[in-house]
Amino acid sequence: MKRLLCVLLISVMAIFATMTVCRAVTYNVIQLTDNTSDDQPPDINDSGHVVWHRDSDIFFYDGTTTTQISKASSRGWSPRINNSGYVVWHGSDSKIFLHNGFSIIELENEPYLNQAPVINGNGHLAWSASDGSDYEIFFYDGTGITRLTDNSYDDFEPLINDNDVVVWHGSEGSDYEIFLYDGTGITRLTDNANLDVSPRINAHGEIVWMQDNSMEWNVFHYDGTSSVQLTTIDNNWEPDINDNGIIVWDGYDGSNYEIFIYDGLSTTMLSHPTHDDRWPRINNRGRVVWQGRDDTDYEIFVYDGSAIVQLTDNTVDDWNPKINNRGQVVWRRTDGMDYEIFLAIPSAAEAMSEIVSFFDDGITNKTIKAKVPKDIRNTGDRTEIRKAKHRRIRLMRQLLGEAQELIDAGLTVNACGVLEAAYPRCDGQKIPLAHWFKGEDLPELAGMIQDLMTELDCQ
Repeated sequence: MKRLLCVLLISVMAIFATMTVCRAVTYNVIQLTDNTSDDQPPDINDSGHVVWHRDSDIFFYDGTTTTQISKASSRGWSPRINNSGYVVWHGSDSKIFLHNGFSIIELENEPYLNQAPVINGNGHLAWSASDGSDYEIFFYDGTGITRLTDNSYDDFEPLINDNDVVVWHGSEGSDYEIFLYDGTGITRLTDNANLDVSPRINAHGEIVWMQDNSMEWNVFHYDGTSSVQLTTIDNNWEPDINDNGIIVWDGYDGSNYEIFIYDGLSTTMLSHPTHDDRWPRINNRGRVVWQGRDDTDYEIFVYDGSAIVQLTDNTVDDWNPKINNRGQVVWRRTDGMDYEIFLAIPSAAEAMSEIVSFFDDGITNKTIKAKVPKDIRNTGDRTEIRKAKHRRIRLMRQLLGEAQELIDAGLTVNACGVLEAAYPRCDGQKIPLAHWFKGEDLPELAGMIQDLMTELDCQ
């Protein structure tokens, strides 16, 4: 069980308004690697699959086993993985490699020096490449490569969302600005004499980045229409944004760097103001992970929506954490000789709580919708149709709630029986039971339940 920190959530908008919240959350920590070479910063998708590179080879962890997926004849660096399990990386021969789960596709983009590709949920890519005089941005849509920029200045660090919107920072001669490609053309989001870098983008095209005005660094937010400055004092770094528009960053409070979160209305300091806390990342559930110093080294911390959990507690550095939408955290740790990869999986109780919350949020946001039996739908009776929807929502919620109570009580065998009754109602299949729901978030709900059943060893 990892140590729980009771934290004061201090609003910078109202310093004297504080709230102390404590809730025990436990994680199962798995060491994925154990060797004498450096395992480099990992990436993780929502299925808990992890990729990283070691000795210029690409490795893939599928939840059970680790496999080298790169060819022995070609070196590789900086892999990224999407939720379909597609992995992209760049190789020493200046090629972009895309592994689709079965085979490797080599993308020829000569004579350019390609680097650091990123991938979206559709398997489309963006990356920067040198043309011999500067770096430009390229885009791959699954069929062909398009050069997005063509100028005499450097364009770096593109990111791409599932709508194929690409954002990057590019030089315009004297400083860096933020640029956006929306599928039809390029928009310049900033135009100033400052340094605008490190943009991050969410599914809706909202963007955050940091800006140096020669005196301090600040965080900016573009909501799809206009840009606003979120910070005004000291130095603020490494912003990230989730699909709900919640933003996190690390900022200097006069003594240390701390983690801040902006919910669209106000800013709250998450971390405890005694040591440096850096490089936060946030998932779509509002869970935040970062690396923070204790008295001797860096450890990994997670904010679960109400409290901070310290995942690691040792005498060596833990670095580069990432968190997926199921709350699984991956990072690397030095053992004094080299770096190894670690994965933290929320306990069954926490995973079940996430499932219940995910279902409730899906119903509220209409990303999960109840289906109506055909015989009732054919009557055209709106009252009966509404009752049928509510009945299915209520019954599913009862099943999930019962499973949660059984897991909390340690009755995992009984919980398996309930989950096995709930899963076919949301797996999108008509056999063996008719599914009760539809919607864009339904596959993720089914995957979450299936993952928990696997963890509980349900037969």
